[in-house]
Amino acid sequence: MGKYILRRLCYVVVVLFIISIFMFAIFQLMPGDPVLHYMGQGHQDLTPTQWQQLYEDTVRRMGFDRPVHIQYTRWLQGMLTGNFGYSMVHRRPVLDVIRTPIFWSVVLNLASMFLIFIVTVPLGIISAIKRGKTVDNGILTFTLVGFSIPSFTVALIVIVIFAVFLGWFPITGMHSPFLPEGQWAQFVDRLQYMAMPLITLTFVGMAAFTRYVRAAMCDALSEDYIRTARSKGLKEKVVVYSHAFRNALIPLITILTGWFMGMFGGSVVIEQLFGWSGMGLTMLQGIMQMDYAIVRAVSLFYAFVAVIAILLMDLAYGLADPRVKVSK
Repeated sequence: MGKYILRRLCYVVVVLFIISIFMFAIFQLMPGDPVLHYMGQGHQDLTPTQWQQLYEDTVRRMGFDRPVHIQYTRWLQGMLTGNFGYSMVHRRPVLDVIRTPIFWSVVLNLASMFLIFIVTVPLGIISAIKRGKTVDNGILTFTLVGFSIPSFTVALIVIVIFAVFLGWFPITGMHSPFLPEGQWAQFVDRLQYMAMPLITLTFVGMAAFTRYVRAAMCDALSEDYIRTARSKGLKEKVVVYSHAFRNALIPLITILTGWFMGMFGGSVVIEQLFGWSGMGLTMLQGIMQMDYAIVRAVSLFYAFVAVIAILLMDLAYGLADPRVKVSK
């Protein structure tokens, strides 16, 4: 197991290196001139010669006058030492800009993933056990409604219910303008602002994943070994959870991994609607403002999340089913 993990970590490094090359090349080919965007306005009083000199000085200061492979090498060396570049818009290091958005985006998405998992697994199992009955039809109807409504529409419904009618939560933002004193009071304040985007992401994810759990459990419960286990007189809970659910975990792990990787990029609309300053909103603003240093850093983080999720998926296969060997 240890050798397998070490070998896969080496694969992760190679994959991230290849991805970094493609990402750097793509942003080099992007249309527009980031130097002009960095210079901004307010140079109308300069003569053409002075403006050209200012432009060339800015190019040299940003390192764009060097060959592409030198620029990439400097960028890669900086990343390996924790220097992700300098934000042209925010006028400060990229790491200082993205540190807080990454943290709060991870908190929001992991909390949503946890809630989805603890809710959808029991619902999917109950729906599979009660297949064709009233409970199953009710769960399927609920998931169909949730699956059919776009995420931004769900967000608007959540705002109307919990912010307008009930008045429980603030509509937008991440915390009160003046944070209360005390860690517990600040935690409660953050939780109030996070409640509605968390409810939205959880509801949107519940619909699809509940159907995945139900489908996987229906397939597992129809296998011959389940009938054999029941014929031996095993309790229904043992048959469902120890036999059927464990074998249903393999496709669920695959689906959960892909869904987890897409969750970070898919929360852009939710972050925009609720004013939640996460990675998606930061990356969108970076693209609109041509702040490619931030976009490259966030894109590399997405790639890192993806390859680590795939590594954890392979390890989870071995834990869910001992027949899956991870030592080769």
